[in-house]
Amino acid sequence: MAKKLKDYQDEAQGLGIDITDKTINELRSEIKSKKAEIKSAEDLTKAQSEAETLGIDVKGLDIEALNAAIESKKSEIKEKEDLIKAQEEAEKLGINTEGLGINEILSAIGSKKSELDNSKTQELDRKEEPSPIVKKQIEAKRLRDQNRKLQKKKEQELEAKADDSKSLAEKAKKDKKDNRKVFTDDRGLKFRFKKTAPKSLNIDGRSIPVKEIIEDKEIMLELVYGNSNFIEQIYS
Repeated sequence: MAKKLKDYQDEAQGLGIDITDKTINELRSEIKSKKAEIKSAEDLTKAQSEAETLGIDVKGLDIEALNAAIESKKSEIKEKEDLIKAQEEAEKLGINTEGLGINEILSAIGSKKSELDNSKTQELDRKEEPSPIVKKQIEAKRLRDQNRKLQKKKEQELEAKADDSKSLAEKAKKDKKDNRKVFTDDRGLKFRFKKTAPKSLNIDGRSIPVKEIIEDKEIMLELVYGNSNFIEQIYS
C-alpha cells in the first residue's frame, strides 16, 4: 500500500521537520535530505572515532580529510610492521639489518635464501647413488603419481563439461523474454512489479489492476518512494 500524507507527516515530525502546509512531494524531499544529513553526521563521528584511536588530531578536519589521514596513518603503521617482520626474518638468517631500509632487507633475504637453496642442492648432488631397489621404488611412485594426475585431469574435464551444460541451461532460462512493463521515475531509475505481485492493488479504497497502475505516474511514484514490497528496481 502506498504511503499517505499522514505517514509522511509522522515520519517528518519524527525527524524534526516542520510539516506546515507541505505536500507529499515536499515532505518526501525534505525527509530524504534530512536522512542524508543524519548519515553524514554519523559518518563524520565514526571517522573521528577511528582517527582518534589511531592518534590523529581530528580538530578542524572534515570527512574527506579524516579519511585521507586515516588511510595515511594505516599505511604508515603497515610499513612499520612490514619492516619489523623483515628485520626479524633477516636476523634469523644471520643478516645484519642495521641501516638498511625495507627493500634492501628483502633483497638481502632473497639472496640469502638462494644461497642456502644452492647449498642444499649441492649437498644432495653429493649423496650416494640410490640402489637398484630404491630406483625401482622411485619409478613406481612416479608412475603412480602420473596415473593420479591423469585421473584427476579426466575428472576435472568431466566436471567442466557438466558446469558448461549447467551454465548454458541457466543462461537459456535467463534469456527468456520478460514482458513486464517498466516504469521510469523522475531520477531515471527503472522499476517494475515483481512476478509475485498480486494482479491488482487496493489504492485509496479502490482495487486497481497492476497493468493500469504501472501507467499511472503519481501512484507509481508513491509506491517507489514508499519502498513497496510489490515492485523491484531494474539495474541492467
